[in-house]
Amino acid sequence: MNDRPGDELIVEGVVVRDKATQQQKRINARFRWFPSSQSFGMVGTETIAEVSSVHALFSSLLASLSAQLSGVVTAASARALPSTQAFFEEPEPGQEVAGIGVIRGWAFPQEGDTSLKEVWLSIDGQPAGPIPCCADRADVAAAFPDNPNALHSGWGMVFNYGLLSLGRHTIGIETEILVGADFSLNHSVLVVRPGGFEFLDQFDLAEATAQIVQVHPWAQPNREEIRLEGGKVHDKASQQEKVITVHLRWFVSSQALGIVSSSD
Repeated sequence: MNDRPGDELIVEGVVVRDKATQQQKRINARFRWFPSSQSFGMVGTETIAEVSSVHALFSSLLASLSAQLSGVVTAASARALPSTQAFFEEPEPGQEVAGIGVIRGWAFPQEGDTSLKEVWLSIDGQPAGPIPCCADRADVAAAFPDNPNALHSGWGMVFNYGLLSLGRHTIGIETEILVGADFSLNHSVLVVRPGGFEFLDQFDLAEATAQIVQVHPWAQPNREEIRLEGGKVHDKASQQEKVITVHLRWFVSSQALGIVSSSD
């Protein structure tokens, strides 16, 4: 683990596994804070070695840095509702969320020749507006080749979790199918606000230190996180600054490092 003064977090010796091929490699990865996404985005990797069988540095990273989200849908992952197949992909149930993320999934009727009509977002049971829907999902169509409705099944939107208060919230999805089979899906999430701020325009790593820590080491598999201590954050609205400690974890659903806790 290394810190590059001011701008980059460098994680050395990470073992990643590709979901499609099951190949494993040891890499060095570089991450930088992007205000536009309010997250640490990967800006570069270097392959150190091919590996045959070894414990990954992050257990949750095993599903791969390189695999694309398309082409990973299976029938077993879907929730079968009356006359409907549906899956709430992101956020994951109970997930810690911070910054700007994507709320997305897919749904389609199992019978007839139709598709989604409308999708709405709700926060803690209150309406929060429409979600763009009916996008092509070739991966869903491939997982359900006998149903032509599966292609135009995607829905999703970008959402700033910094607009919500710190703590537990319920993200709800309500959909309408042309044949009238309405249904809803709900996920509980834990909102994390680094520094207690709504929008960070700076996350300075110049004096930060980083280390790998085990969370619940008695659990199987063990879960590892990056503890990033001493980062200086700046709130765009109030112009306040704070020095904080955050924990980062790899999320397969977003293929990114996400902030899962924060303390001053």
